[in-house]
Amino acid sequence: MKPRNVILLLLLLCGVLYFSRLGSLAFFEEDEPRFAAAARTMLETGDYITPRFNGKLRINKPILYYWLAVPSLALFGVGEFGARFPSAVLTTALVLMLFLFARRYGSTRYAAIAAFATATCLQFTVLGRAAVADMGFIFFLTAALLAFYRAYTDPADRRCVPLSWAALALATLAKGPAAVVLAGSVVLLFLLLRGDLGGGLRRLCTPLGLLLFLLIAVPWFAAELVLLGKTFYRGFFLAEHFGRYAGTADPHHGPVWYFVPVLLGVFYPWSCFLPAGLAGVWRERHAASPLRFFCLCWIAVVFGIFSFCGTKLPHYIAPLYPAAALLVAWAWEERLARRAEGGWRFSLWMLAVVGGLLTAAFAILIHKGPQLLAPLAGGTPQPVGPAPALLAVLFGVGWLGCLLLLRQWRPAPALGVLGGTLVAAILCLHLGLAPVIARHWQEPLRDLAVEAAAHVGDRGQIALFAYSASGVVYYGRHPVVRVRQEQAYRLRAMARRGPLLVITTTRRLPHLPSDLGLRELRRRGGFVLLGVGSGG
Repeated sequence: MKPRNVILLLLLLCGVLYFSRLGSLAFFEEDEPRFAAAARTMLETGDYITPRFNGKLRINKPILYYWLAVPSLALFGVGEFGARFPSAVLTTALVLMLFLFARRYGSTRYAAIAAFATATCLQFTVLGRAAVADMGFIFFLTAALLAFYRAYTDPADRRCVPLSWAALALATLAKGPAAVVLAGSVVLLFLLLRGDLGGGLRRLCTPLGLLLFLLIAVPWFAAELVLLGKTFYRGFFLAEHFGRYAGTADPHHGPVWYFVPVLLGVFYPWSCFLPAGLAGVWRERHAASPLRFFCLCWIAVVFGIFSFCGTKLPHYIAPLYPAAALLVAWAWEERLARRAEGGWRFSLWMLAVVGGLLTAAFAILIHKGPQLLAPLAGGTPQPVGPAPALLAVLFGVGWLGCLLLLRQWRPAPALGVLGGTLVAAILCLHLGLAPVIARHWQEPLRDLAVEAAAHVGDRGQIALFAYSASGVVYYGRHPVVRVRQEQAYRLRAMARRGPLLVITTTRRLPHLPSDLGLRELRRRGGFVLLGVGSGG
């Protein structure tokens, strides 16, 4: 197939996976409403330097997402689609970029498999439909590393070194110093193990490249340091970045092996073929075009750094998936060409085990789904619809079909079955299961926040009691005070200052002070809106 036709098919695939009903669901907690609300505030106030959320500074993330989201909101309107549009575009661009890069180092089929594995990575299908900063970081970090590799293996291409530094600067504006740490560590490890540290660094560290990095990355940080001083330095660098790595800035912790099941699950089924993609890779470290070895260094650095990070969340290792996709594509290319068998026996065992576990997990979800939704619906089990059953069937068919066809040495039909069922499963997940979750979790909070905003008036106050939900701030378009259960006495002081509205869960109602005189205004599922008097 011609590369142009493959690109058209990839665009169609990304359009279906990332743009279909992109704005149909309310924002999911907690990050989406925070990013979207801060971007909306920028658009409304005209302050495009300092993000704010709920009337306070939001300086834990750099500026790039907001600079991308503001024109999107201005173009498409303030809402879910406009806030998520930049992530969908960046994920699509990532898929196309990986295809064009891989095409330089292999066949069109190899490049198409790498791009397809990237497009159908379960982690990317979530981040690519979310109003968060991660896809900007992943896209530009990937661009920086691919440009470096191109510059290193083809010194005649003088454009790649400045492109690499420019992309690294944009990655820094997306997530901060982590971009420099990750990219620098990958490059240093790669050059060190090849025994070319000095020559490689001289080739990469050019005055033009460093100047581009400084001109792109530094001005925003400098502006915030001038405007906010120690507040920005302590909040951004110390609390958010060093504190997050040390584990003091976030309650999400985990063991050193935390990301092993994450990698197997959110990069499934492609994670099962990494052993085949890594077979013999060490012997290629001194080759003229050591792409697989570069990918190994890339994966090892990202996986290693975050495995020893004090804070752990599943999406932290997402920057390694493009490198993993290139390795997986190499394994499938070799299998389809009937050239190699190395690592495939272990990959088949991994597919048998991991695929079986995931299929069983979705089968269990069919029975446990109503109970899992019960806490969001006031304790009453809720129907989950046909989505979990369909997911179990799709995962089961893809898993068993691919396994049996590979054992019969029929890799082309195996890849077709696996890819087709995976695309169907992703669509089922986003268009079938996600709306069920939103109906019981996000939509009740959205509706109560909108009603609270209608009641609050000029002097009124909105409190969120014993529950955390950034979506209430976004949809209520009003400052919200979060009151913990042990701080219920604060509600009395708020009630004395003016009309008070409280949003909480039905389970927490008995813990509200009885002398507030709150009456129920509206109940949605497991959430309730209460007010004092007429509410304003």
